[in-house]
Amino acid sequence: MNDFDDFSFEEETSFLQYQSLLNDSLTKLPTALGIIKKIRSMSLDSNIILLNVNIADFNIFEDKLGWEECDNIIKILSGILIDIKLNKFGKDTILFIENIKSSSFYFAIPYHSNSLLKDNKLKIKDKVKKLLIEQLLAAEKYNYIISHIHIGIIFFAFDPKSRFERLFYRNLFKAKIGDTLETDHDNNGLFGDIKDIIKKKHIKTHFQPIYDIQNDRIFGYEALTRGPKGSYFYSAETLFEYAIKFGIIEKLDELCYKNAILNSVNLSDDMRVFLNLELITVLKKKNLEEKLIQALKDAEKKYDNFILEITERSVVSNFEKLRESINYLREYGFKIAIDDAGVGYASLGMISELSPDFIKLDISLIKDINKSIIKQNLITAFYNFAIKQNITLVAEGIENEKDLSTIKNIGIRLGQGFFLGRPKEVGKGIRE
Repeated sequence: MNDFDDFSFEEETSFLQYQSLLNDSLTKLPTALGIIKKIRSMSLDSNIILLNVNIADFNIFEDKLGWEECDNIIKILSGILIDIKLNKFGKDTILFIENIKSSSFYFAIPYHSNSLLKDNKLKIKDKVKKLLIEQLLAAEKYNYIISHIHIGIIFFAFDPKSRFERLFYRNLFKAKIGDTLETDHDNNGLFGDIKDIIKKKHIKTHFQPIYDIQNDRIFGYEALTRGPKGSYFYSAETLFEYAIKFGIIEKLDELCYKNAILNSVNLSDDMRVFLNLELITVLKKKNLEEKLIQALKDAEKKYDNFILEITERSVVSNFEKLRESINYLREYGFKIAIDDAGVGYASLGMISELSPDFIKLDISLIKDINKSIIKQNLITAFYNFAIKQNITLVAEGIENEKDLSTIKNIGIRLGQGFFLGRPKEVGKGIRE
């Protein structure tokens, strides 16, 4: 190949590489680089509302779930935003992604009137937020990202004194952090909402079956909390995240476990119930006696049918006090489970300190286990350890037959996930 041919090949490769930066292959949306000329033309004819939608701390999701699942999240979010653009905004609105494989999206919405005030800006932001929440709630699998969605919005006008490229990227950044400018206003409203939920007891308990997968029968149920349907706080993750933020986690936890106990009276007497308890609840022995145990007495439920699933959202600083509370609960006949083993603070140290009766293996270890020798070896090691310690493993997040078959072959007894059964309210097919 002569020098001219080499030069042509290199030029073509560079051009293709440049082209790949203009459009995101994952979402099929143009990137900021690919759309900048069109935005410049738009800004010459009208002012622009620049609205950003992004997933905060997306790298944390990727560390936990892996890049493939995070790509799915980005595709779901982009699909929802495309739907919003087509159905709620005019044809001149441009939707684009910040850069390839990004989790940050922008609407460029043209407007021709100078009468748009802050109220109009907030109205647009609230409308997009409402539509996003509605569609994410409909896609139950991705409820947990709702509380991580941030929306920022600014007015963007052409300024002949500024180079457009610098002005454009500067305003992208301003829109992206725009949600922080109204954080205090939003938090005040959310604080009022969550207090109202607790005061009026606007929660429901759903029960998800936990199967004895070796014998193909239901072993018990996990009690799961849901907030008001269609609200920002429908997801338990969002409810508890903000309850921690606002310092009212104990009140919310008490409401949730009492409601779960009250609803569990409609389950068969031989069914075990996995009851989630916050670490801060477990550490206060007096409250356990006066509230948790009293609630079970009032419901006339057997203590030994309840498996207390310790939900750990912070580092344990006093294992001695925790062991004291756990031993107190065991005297009543309660069994103890450690949740989300394999991630976060649910470490081997926590397991060794508490000697739980059950260990719930996190979904990140179970998802696509049929494709991963590393996951299979890791879960096999967990299983061998559990057998020696007389601990029962629960595989969470089983979503297909191949994963179920792999888990059964390893020898794990209990499984939970959408493939086996979705959470339901008592009286809505729960006994089926």
